[in-house]
Amino acid sequence: SEAVTTAAGGQIVWDEGDRYLVLEQGQRTDSTPGSAVSTLARFERYRVLADRQVARSLDELPPKATDTWTLWQSELPRHRGELTWRLGMVLGTVNLALLGLGLAATNPRRPNSWGLLVALLTFVVYYNLINLSQSWVGRGRLDVSSALLVLHGPAFLLGLTLMAWRDEAIRLMRPWRRATT
Repeated sequence: SEAVTTAAGGQIVWDEGDRYLVLEQGQRTDSTPGSAVSTLARFERYRVLADRQVARSLDELPPKATDTWTLWQSELPRHRGELTWRLGMVLGTVNLALLGLGLAATNPRRPNSWGLLVALLTFVVYYNLINLSQSWVGRGRLDVSSALLVLHGPAFLLGLTLMAWRDEAIRLMRPWRRATT
């Protein structure tokens, strides 16, 4: 049989570790496929079991639901992978800002937008590498420190090099400024 339940309001209630859905001011329609018989029941309050014993131990929580300090102290590979992803997002933000500053220094009179295209592709590749490093650490192929160093170290150096190169190129285009300083 099929049942369709509608209600004006509802809430989730916890009762001795079980999770219940409590609906108010509604109706339930029961019907059998292939039959013209259906039953309509109206209710003021309707309570249905949603999940049994959802209060789980800390080891059963998914890594995304675990706080960072617990991930830092844990030795489980999936927790270390989540920690790598969280730290990678922070380091990636800094590195992408450096790369963006280096790529943004262009001549505004030039009609092309290669810098924007390179910045977009850099972001997509870098973000996917952050997710890949999470997977590698979660499977035990790398440890956290080497994953962070291998991925974010070269990106940081590339960002600094790009900024220095662009800064030197701007200085070479304006020789009169060097003469006054």
